Amino acid sequence: MNLRLFYQTHFILKENPDVIHAHFGNNGMEAAYLKSIGLPFKLITTFHGFDIRKGISEDNSYYDLLIDQADSILSISKYNRQNLMNFGFKHDQILDLNNGIDIEFFKPSDKKDNSLDTIQIISVGRLTDEKAFDLAIKSIKNILKEFTEQEIHLTIIGEGPEYEELNELIIRLHLNNNITLAGKKSSTEVRNMLQKSDFFLLSSKAESLPTVILEAQACGLPIVSSNVGSILDIVKDGIHGYTADPTVNDLTMALSKMIESKQMWNEFGKNGRKYVEDNHDFERITNKLIQIYKGDV
Repeated sequence: MNLRLFYQTHFILKENPDVIHAHFGNNGMEAAYLKSIGLPFKLITTFHGFDIRKGISEDNSYYDLLIDQADSILSISKYNRQNLMNFGFKHDQILDLNNGIDIEFFKPSDKKDNSLDTIQIISVGRLTDEKAFDLAIKSIKNILKEFTEQEIHLTIIGEGPEYEELNELIIRLHLNNNITLAGKKSSTEVRNMLQKSDFFLLSSKAESLPTVILEAQACGLPIVSSNVGSILDIVKDGIHGYTADPTVNDLTMALSKMIESKQMWNEFGKNGRKYVEDNHDFERITNKLIQIYKGDV
């Protein structure tokens, strides 16, 4: 037993929790080991994104210990549920629980300045390969060629290992005045920047169900997104915005459609806000989670 597991064991023996809720499959595996050696608790694990991709890339036995020890596995999307079943989790072991969004915090601003000529696009995420911000940058280059009379600016919020590579790409494509790598921001700063933007862009080539799209929708933003994972469950073409395959050409076409349908932005934003209110309200999700803890679901 390593030092981390030793301290976890000590904590559990001292506090005697009824339920341990692990987020991400790797943490669930650690908790499953502790349960397997006799520590008495109910084990619940929520899978998100990278843990699903990890399970896909490994052999089918990767999560066997968790399959054996978990009382409930929480799935945040249809995509996750299908993959969890592929990993070997039992149908009645998996419960569906949407990601919750604080809709009182993430909400449209009544102070947004709609008189500005520049179209403000925003993206949020870790600067990693699977987020594919290079596709977003190259798509903006194409859009600027198409809409030569329109001022367009993309702000990318986030930090990560691809910062230097993406910055060099921006410089090489002469996009310094059109794209800003804004770095890491607090939740309040992200919310404020979403509220000041015209629409949200996600270019990922691998996702499960990105919470950041839900936060953008809660702020009333139309969405342009790649169509990976369960994104098509939360972004409907022509209702919440537009989706596309994660390629430069397809994302460029989706961006073009969004810019040309400016008269629809308000409706897209209202539809997205209503979807989040109806399906991802944090208070409702929390109440359901408490029922799961109690064994009422």
